[in-house]
Amino acid sequence: MNDVANNDRNMAMITFFRKRCPFSREKVRLRWMCNTGQNVNAGHFLAPGEKKNYKDTCSEGKRRDHEKNIEHREDFSMRQMIVFLIIFFAHFIAAGGVWADSAPQLDTELPAPLTVMIGENLSYDLSSHFSDPDGDDLEFTLVEIVRNPISGKACGAADCFSSLSLSPEGLVTGLSNDETDEGDYAVIFSVADPAGGNTSVMNVLPIWLALSGEIQLSPDSHIFGPLGLGEAETHSFTIENISTHGSLILRRFSLNNAVHFSIINNTCLDRTLAPGATCSLDVEYRPLEGGTQITGMTVQSSDATDDGDYLEGVTLQGMAYAVEPNIELSRDSHDFGTIDVGSGSAVQVFTVFNLGNAPLTLSSLSVNGDDAAHFQVNSNTCGSGPIPASGSCAVGISFLPLSAGAKSASLGIDSNDPDKPAYTVFLSGNGKAPVVTPDPEIRISPADLNFGVITAGTTSSDKTVTITSAGEAALDIDRISISGADAASFAIEENTANGARLAKNQAAAVTLSFSPLRIGPHYASLRIPSNDPDTPMATVSLTGEGGASVKLYFPHIAATDQWDTEISLINTLTFRSISGRFMAYGNDGSLVSQEDGVTLPAGGRKEIHVDTFFSRADEIGYIVFETLDTGLAGYNKFHTRDAQRVAIPATSEIGSGDLYISHIASNAEWWTGISLVNTTSAARTLTLAFSNGESRSRSIPAGGHDAFPIAELFSGVPQPDINSAVIRNAAGIIGLELFGSHVGSASEYLSGILLKENTTADLYYPHIADNDLWWTGVVMYNPSGVEAEMVLKAYDMDGTELGVETLYLEGRGHKSDATGSLGLPAGTDWFHITADRPLTGFELFGKRNGSQLAGYTSVGIQRRNGVFAKLERAGWTGIAFVNTTGDPAAITLTARNDAGTVIAEEILDLRPHEKIVDVAEGLFSSSIIGATYIRFESDRDVVGFQLNGAENDLMLDALPGM
Repeated sequence: MNDVANNDRNMAMITFFRKRCPFSREKVRLRWMCNTGQNVNAGHFLAPGEKKNYKDTCSEGKRRDHEKNIEHREDFSMRQMIVFLIIFFAHFIAAGGVWADSAPQLDTELPAPLTVMIGENLSYDLSSHFSDPDGDDLEFTLVEIVRNPISGKACGAADCFSSLSLSPEGLVTGLSNDETDEGDYAVIFSVADPAGGNTSVMNVLPIWLALSGEIQLSPDSHIFGPLGLGEAETHSFTIENISTHGSLILRRFSLNNAVHFSIINNTCLDRTLAPGATCSLDVEYRPLEGGTQITGMTVQSSDATDDGDYLEGVTLQGMAYAVEPNIELSRDSHDFGTIDVGSGSAVQVFTVFNLGNAPLTLSSLSVNGDDAAHFQVNSNTCGSGPIPASGSCAVGISFLPLSAGAKSASLGIDSNDPDKPAYTVFLSGNGKAPVVTPDPEIRISPADLNFGVITAGTTSSDKTVTITSAGEAALDIDRISISGADAASFAIEENTANGARLAKNQAAAVTLSFSPLRIGPHYASLRIPSNDPDTPMATVSLTGEGGASVKLYFPHIAATDQWDTEISLINTLTFRSISGRFMAYGNDGSLVSQEDGVTLPAGGRKEIHVDTFFSRADEIGYIVFETLDTGLAGYNKFHTRDAQRVAIPATSEIGSGDLYISHIASNAEWWTGISLVNTTSAARTLTLAFSNGESRSRSIPAGGHDAFPIAELFSGVPQPDINSAVIRNAAGIIGLELFGSHVGSASEYLSGILLKENTTADLYYPHIADNDLWWTGVVMYNPSGVEAEMVLKAYDMDGTELGVETLYLEGRGHKSDATGSLGLPAGTDWFHITADRPLTGFELFGKRNGSQLAGYTSVGIQRRNGVFAKLERAGWTGIAFVNTTGDPAAITLTARNDAGTVIAEEILDLRPHEKIVDVAEGLFSSSIIGATYIRFESDRDVVGFQLNGAENDLMLDALPGM
């Protein structure tokens, strides 16, 4: 026995062990253990004398696997095991078995055990489990069938298998008897090596004969549909093992018509159902053709109520209908009756229906036949795409006979209807030759009269309407008149047609003029009654537009997330109101928004925030106020959100020559931007000639707006060597320039001035602020090609002349300095430059901390009356006056509100060349609360300006007296 224990290839001793599973109180069979120490089957092998606690081999999973055929039995006793071993060794010795190194070897485990349903065939190949060390062929021999390994009794045909055989090659076959008891069985066999001395070994194929379940499939039939092609329907079926004792093995599912039917969601495939257990599967019906389809579903199982596998059947039937269009028309023919030649019948509508269940596509629709030209398709809604199922479309046809006689044609419709691919509707009608009766006929030329844009209050040149008799009979004309909302703006100047009778081809004329009474479009009609039966009242459309005699431009609008724009209008006339309209234009010159009926009372003021007053404000490039009256002033103020602000006077002055850019700062600290408006009706190409000799072109569409930084003209590169420029070919152009500090720099400067063609020999710089808080900068530019001699006179606040200095500025030269660099006498509060040739220039004020900047032009600001257009509500307003003459001046100040109401009045007396500066309320001896602007009138020429500062001490702007 020690030799047996030391040989790994020797045949294992076979035994049954029964052990209680720690997860259940049932007794579990731990099957077919071998004592060689190798796990050749499902259990554990014990070495000779080894003891094993099998508690750890009973996992929950194994417990469930083995419970399928479990039964309660008594534990093996030692006596029973000894009896089985004696039987086994008796067979082993009788078969000549040996344990030898050259004996056949068991390479892979045998089943533990092989389960066979009672009443089923057994077929198992043992050869794959064994091999010979020498590579020889093996020979298998059946020794015995043992029914119970404990008793060792042989199993006869009546008890176990009606037939059982083992081929020499190792194939076990047989059929278990229906009457066989459920339980453990063993096929004892030997494996020999005939070529190696007929050395053989004994082994055992364990078998578990199990009772079979009984299958029930429900429902046993089903009818699907009806469905359209491509549609699908699913139905569920349930399989139940209705046996109370045997398991049911489900093996194969099949359909004898898998074209239209398929099995899906099958939870029964390769399932073993315990008694009473169920599973389910779905059958999907998806017809690929119309009609009725019938199939059967077959289930192959282990139900052994019949010999072999049991086949359970279900009858399935599906019904499908074809998916196709079906064309029908509301009528198949129509007779239009008798229609006069040259006339037309009423339009007849033919409705095309799709009565099918698929889209109907019409490939062609036409009127055919020899008389097709007499019939006309007037409307067709069938050409917009396929007609859906149950949908329709319509075709309108009329009969227009070109000659007398019976006419016939057909409406042909080709479609994808498989039954009616070509549908025909028959058309007929009769053409009747008309009876010609001479009628008068009126002919008017032109049919409409447009006078164009005429300045309101003036009269256009005359335009003529010609009336001709074009019929066979005489044309009688009645009284001609003008009607319409604007009839009063049109007048008949001469009329030879009133009450006239015109023979064939005879003509008469009506002469008209246009005198618009207001700004804007005008509409009316010239009405000409006559005896023309077809046109008893002929009309001529009369149009024209009243043009503005005054246009006030706000040349730059910025209404975005970062910028806001405020504009203001002031009626400087204190004795009557002014009316007009706002016209807001885009950069391309198109009209973006229009506000009519804007009225300013006498002395009134209107302040507007563009983003709330105008629609589509973000598309506006500039705004024009049009009116018939002079006496308007205004400003254009735009600012960032609480950081920078600049104010520019609104202007009605349109350039006729070159525009001067007197100062350009394009460097690492400063940027300069240009905004231009083309007020003409033609596109313009401008040339910008820079002080360094460079030039660039810029095109602006008719009525368009263009805004750009100087650096953009040089591919975004700053140009520090450029300090001025001239815009050539600038007739009809309005512009402004802005200069400010770059984002991210230490300063928040922003200011700007209008671009003008105006120059002057007198430049005024009415305020000097040069201290620890403020600095003042001045600019002078000589646009001529000849050096200019400039005489500078400095004055203090009292008007005392502090000194005279002569300066020179080269041709096209530019001078920009802080006043501290000009060498002005101490105590200078303002100065005046007189030049021997026209110059241009401006003045700037800035805080040294970089937070505020404001400026205004030095050209043309000397005047005797004007307005300071805004009193700051959330901040302060400072005002300065300079008497520029050598005589005393008396200035009358009037503070008014937006309605034009006077809030306060004050008279200021200034000595020759004296200057006065104060906050607005400091100039009045009484309160000016409620006032929104100040008007001034002087008996001498004065220069005045205002500074407006925000209470956040960041935003500042300046405006000259306007």
